[in-house]
Amino acid sequence: MGIHAMCLDDAPAKSGNTFEARRRNIPARPVRRQRPLLLLTTGVIALATAQPAIAQTVNWTGSTDADWDTASNWDTNAVPVAGDEVVIDDLSINTPMIGSAVNAQASSILVGELAEGLLHIANGGTLTTTAPSIAGWAPGSKGLITVAGLDAQWNSGNTIVLGYQGKGSLSIGIAGHVVNNGPAMLGFLADGDGLANVNGADAS
Repeated sequence: MGIHAMCLDDAPAKSGNTFEARRRNIPARPVRRQRPLLLLTTGVIALATAQPAIAQTVNWTGSTDADWDTASNWDTNAVPVAGDEVVIDDLSINTPMIGSAVNAQASSILVGELAEGLLHIANGGTLTTTAPSIAGWAPGSKGLITVAGLDAQWNSGNTIVLGYQGKGSLSIGIAGHVVNNGPAMLGFLADGDGLANVNGADAS
């Protein structure tokens, strides 16, 4: 299953391979420092305050290089594992790349929490997530995820939100693939702005 985007109020506008949608006329909720846990119930995403869990939050620092698989690039000094919630929120440092032969895992990824974040999944790199993931969480934030190159793939086992209250984008380039086993939401709240672009040979 590939990316199938939906918006709660408006049908996505289509232009070539570009899909863009915004949710309008919905009062914006106050931004909380605590990230929400998105729960999928009867086709509607409900928001709940995250309860204490085993999963830890791992922040990208990029202090060494751009390699996702380098432990010193993370504030925990360890590469994220399947139960971790990954946050990428700084463009002033090395931007993370999941490259050749790297099989990255995380519970969820949050790209652009309060500022700006960027994640590349490139040739031969694979990312697997199991919980809802977000690009562009808070108002004014920006998050971009790119998937491009031979055997570059994101396996999402849950919801993808592009533009929760910020601006979120997903770009799938030549030979890149996103396998999404949940809905893709474009522009979740009133200020949210989401874009998914599939462009290039053998991209899906």
